[in-house]
Amino acid sequence: MCIDNTSVEKLTNINLLTVTPETDVTDAADILLNEGVGSLVALDAEDHLAGVLTSTNFVGVVSADHSPYTDAIRDYIVENILTVLSPASIS
Repeated sequence: MCIDNTSVEKLTNINLLTVTPETDVTDAADILLNEGVGSLVALDAEDHLAGVLTSTNFVGVVSADHSPYTDAIRDYIVENILTVLSPASIS
């Protein structure tokens, strides 16, 4: 399949699951598992993108010396996300 001229819009999902950077790690894990998704979008108080939490980020939770019952996801989200407009082409 050639995706050179495919728009970002055709490859994205507009039904995003969102959390805040203050969301508890265990709550975020429950959402990922219960919804069967691999990532959550973290929005700040003004609904601006604060970062993305992926299931891969949980490796840091498990390997670090943190209690997952008290930590917020703000320590594990990927920040400085590159964004593009949906009509943009992949190429």
